[in-house]
Amino acid sequence: MSLGRLLRTVRHLTVEQVVFSVVRQARHAVWRRRPDVAASRIATRAARLPHPDPYRPAIGAIAARVALLQKTIHPEPPSALRSGRFSIFGHDFNLGDLRAVDWRCDFDDDSSPLRRLTLAYCGWVVPLLADGAPGDVGRVAQAIEHLDAIRWSEPEIFRDLWNPYTVSHRLINLLCGLNLYGRRESAADEGPARLVLLDHIRRCAAFIASDPERDLQANHLFKNWTALAVFAAATPEPPSTFPALTAAIERSLDQLVLPDGGHAERSPMYHALGLLDVECIAASGSVPGLSPRLDADSARMRRALAVMSHPDGDIALFNDAWLGGTPSPQQIGAPSADGTSVLSRTGYVRLGGEGDAVILDCGPCGLDQQPGHAHADFLAAEVSVRGQRFIVDPGTPTYVPGNLRDRCRSAALHNGPHIAGLEPIEFWKAFRVGRRASAGGLHDEALAQAPLWCAGWHDGYSSHGTEPRRWIGLWPGRGLLIVDVWKGAVTDRAKSFFLIPEEWTMTGAEGGVAFDGPARIRVEALAGHLEVSRTVWWPRYGVEKPATGLCTLPYRGAMTLIGAISFTWGERTPVDSTMLAALERGLMAARKTDPAGYQA
Repeated sequence: MSLGRLLRTVRHLTVEQVVFSVVRQARHAVWRRRPDVAASRIATRAARLPHPDPYRPAIGAIAARVALLQKTIHPEPPSALRSGRFSIFGHDFNLGDLRAVDWRCDFDDDSSPLRRLTLAYCGWVVPLLADGAPGDVGRVAQAIEHLDAIRWSEPEIFRDLWNPYTVSHRLINLLCGLNLYGRRESAADEGPARLVLLDHIRRCAAFIASDPERDLQANHLFKNWTALAVFAAATPEPPSTFPALTAAIERSLDQLVLPDGGHAERSPMYHALGLLDVECIAASGSVPGLSPRLDADSARMRRALAVMSHPDGDIALFNDAWLGGTPSPQQIGAPSADGTSVLSRTGYVRLGGEGDAVILDCGPCGLDQQPGHAHADFLAAEVSVRGQRFIVDPGTPTYVPGNLRDRCRSAALHNGPHIAGLEPIEFWKAFRVGRRASAGGLHDEALAQAPLWCAGWHDGYSSHGTEPRRWIGLWPGRGLLIVDVWKGAVTDRAKSFFLIPEEWTMTGAEGGVAFDGPARIRVEALAGHLEVSRTVWWPRYGVEKPATGLCTLPYRGAMTLIGAISFTWGERTPVDSTMLAALERGLMAARKTDPAGYQA
């Protein structure tokens, strides 16, 4: 790691992040050296908290939302969970007796750390206890006792089992699991087991309150506050359980929820998860002074989620997103969004109609002080045709640093105009970003060449004297045209890449190629040269699927490099050389809008 890269990264951090990064590292070092003393202090703080009651009405309202999430993430039958058989990120594992589960087991692959985190979230407890089989509370309690026996001096303990983000999930899931289980058995049978779980939940609340992730901020810190709000909802006087919680939540909302309802980290998956957290806090009654704002933010976030969704009812996969990581927008209750829908601050535009849709990413890489989930997907587009995804984002194969992580974040694998061999974002490790780029929309009357259209720019190659610009036009039920130009210095490494999933079968066609699926889509390079390759994508975390790669190599137009590709699945679109010339001129002359937005 170079000093320059480090400086380009840390200069975006806030003073609060820097201070609390030092404070938390020092705290954890002390806790590891004196684990018994540290655990005793947390236990003392926990004893001062009210004993939680999982049967309060507010917990029931929260549990309904949590169950929707956890049954999506853990679709295994309760019988499998009961015997220690888990499916974690598309892979099946038999962890043996649930009552003595190895919480820090090695899953024998690069994603072992994230699998351990997922196990320790205890999301699996929710569908298990919701099933209500006798003895399940006892099984879970024995598993938690086994977890509590692990000393805090263990290596990496504050990165997995006792990471505040992990502990926040575990608190919420255990409390909601008990609520869903209900009072099915007598106190004599399950009273002691319930007490074990309630004591652990109280310990979790004390731990989070003692070690919130103010250094990371963003969705991690917001999950910490959500967990404390859920815990408070189980106490006799929720607003007084954590007096400073209202101000803390308000600050996080200011940071994460943009005025257009988008999530500042710009990942559709984390947006959906954040929406569920907002609704859990609203249902908790723990911060009554924020109730009007929470309701308004929830409504805006639902509308924004629709802009980032396909006709199949699920999310686009930009910026560390994958299918199955959250309930679908359709399940959450996001409204439909046809025509032209714009998130001007978040930087997403959706064009849609007749089962066809385009979602364009024309926003920045994310929250400057925490861009860890950013990909180099500037001006990338996802496309659905007749209800089925046709052009797809590569998705997310791993959170582990290395070649695969770098590849999935690279411009070369995303559906945007780029320069081969150059990255518009300086990625390093798994979540670090040094030099970064921005993007925005374009406006010019000459660009109004289709019933639905959008256009954008990005400055990721400004140091090389080149600015990619893209126009997309959709004729619903008929076809799609994508035109890219590289304004400024001419380069022979300019490319536009498009990723087609294997569900669409490629065949030959006059003047280009075709794909067969719900429709026959004819593909033609109208400006430039078309190349075809075999590649992969990851629609679910770590699950690799075959795909076809289409690459347009632009040629020198009248004013700059230009590449144009048409996709036709109905009546031929009225695209000709005159339209392409007008679009080239319009893209070169178009006025930039707010770097974080788009103006039609």
